[in-house]
Amino acid sequence: LSSFGSAPFPFFAPIGLAGARVAHGMVDPGESRIWCGGLPSDISEPELHEEFCKYGVVETISIRSSPRDTFAFVQMARRTDAEAAIAKMSRATLFGTRGLQVRIAHNHPGGPSGPSGGGGGSR
Repeated sequence: LSSFGSAPFPFFAPIGLAGARVAHGMVDPGESRIWCGGLPSDISEPELHEEFCKYGVVETISIRSSPRDTFAFVQMARRTDAEAAIAKMSRATLFGTRGLQVRIAHNHPGGPSGPSGGGGGSR
């Protein structure tokens, strides 16, 4: 293999280094995970998949509820797919909502299932 600085392909961090930036300015695949809030409480994974797959490959969908909101994490295959979905779906009045909140999900201390829930932030 080529040395680190002269590798013909971008260097990627090993799996398990969530949130870590990797060489050559690349970001980890976790930054293609979308947080989507303001969903109706009866939303289904197939309904979300149908909308998000318009913008790229959807790897996983996880729907969660809190006393304040029903939200989902959608893992897109590529950051560019996630950005396209965010641009088109943010504030969209889909699923009978007044406007979805859609943005890159941030990893907070405690991880995605920790106290912060890994959500997209305050509303």
